[in-house]
Amino acid sequence: PGGTYPNSATRTVTYDGSFNLSDASQAWLTFMTKHRAENFRDKMRVRVSTNGTDWVSVVGSTTIQEPGTLDGSTIAGIPSLTGVREIWTKELFDLSNFIGESNLYLQFVFTSGPSSTFHYNRDDGFYIDNLQVVKSTVPMAILPVRFISIRGELQTDRTIRVEWEAETDENHDYFEVERSANGSVFK
Repeated sequence: PGGTYPNSATRTVTYDGSFNLSDASQAWLTFMTKHRAENFRDKMRVRVSTNGTDWVSVVGSTTIQEPGTLDGSTIAGIPSLTGVREIWTKELFDLSNFIGESNLYLQFVFTSGPSSTFHYNRDDGFYIDNLQVVKSTVPMAILPVRFISIRGELQTDRTIRVEWEAETDENHDYFEVERSANGSVFK
């Protein structure tokens, strides 16, 4: 980032290390991003590899997979971040297909299209912050509950009021709300 980038350029950033998911029951890659790039022509792909050589693009919460090259699109069905996102947004990638791998490598690939027709012909590229690989080693249980909304609010007496709306099955009787200061011991 930092100003106009050239046409037909590719820039690659590869994490110098690997992540161990051999003991994981669930795993995610998450980071904050904001970007200004020509929509469908300039893009960033997040890729992973189990051997550091063969890379696979992964799908995130705001990636797109434009199927063709309509109107000059260079996405070609591969998950990509593209366009303008001027506020910091949390991006989340499910890494469950790589659970059990002892070495998972990470790479970001930015590619700009052959010509720029974007407004003022000036784009800024992609910013990434607060990158984390999050994993759980505890088996996950899927509950027969679908939360429609959940909201917490700090009250003037320093307590927290929590409200939620949920769809449950006929066997569901009540909710228990617990709290923890350390993420291990709950009351």
